[in-house]
Amino acid sequence: PKPPPPAIIPVTPLQDPVFVLPPPSTTAQSAKRARTADEEVRHATTTPPADTGPISSFAETSISEALAKAEVYRSFAAALDTELAR
Repeated sequence: PKPPPPAIIPVTPLQDPVFVLPPPSTTAQSAKRARTADEEVRHATTTPPADTGPISSFAETSISEALAKAEVYRSFAAALDTELAR
């Protein structure tokens, strides 16, 4: 007898993350880290794309969005570190 075909598991797409402001920093080091990360995100999102074509413009936009999302995850991680250290 033939084995049954493998089960097909439906995959739901991930939703966009919810943007929540991080809590105020409690130490000078975390404040400096947040300030540095904020400057990186501001630079990534305000730098005008080079006029080199639609593909590089798309790539630059995608990278900028990924950096902005990464900053949100970093802020969550910093908030968790602060809460767990208490």
